[in-house]
Amino acid sequence: MKRKNRRYSREFKIEAVRLTESDDQPVADVARELGIHPNNLYKWRAQFAAEGEEAFPGKGNLSSEDEVLLPHDA
Repeated sequence: MKRKNRRYSREFKIEAVRLTESDDQPVADVARELGIHPNNLYKWRAQFAAEGEEAFPGKGNLSSEDEVLLPHDA
């Protein structure tokens, strides 16, 4: 079965990275809580560390239907 590529908003990625910085939880635990693969979160952390607020420019066409929300946003 082919996996569907999920798209995450820029805000989701930034907030996910910030959760790993502010919590004492391991990255794997934060990823599990958010329903994402830990490798995605490690990649996002590296990109954010390298590019800061310029990270995750995206294509600018993510609809609200495609966006994955953080648990506290639901």
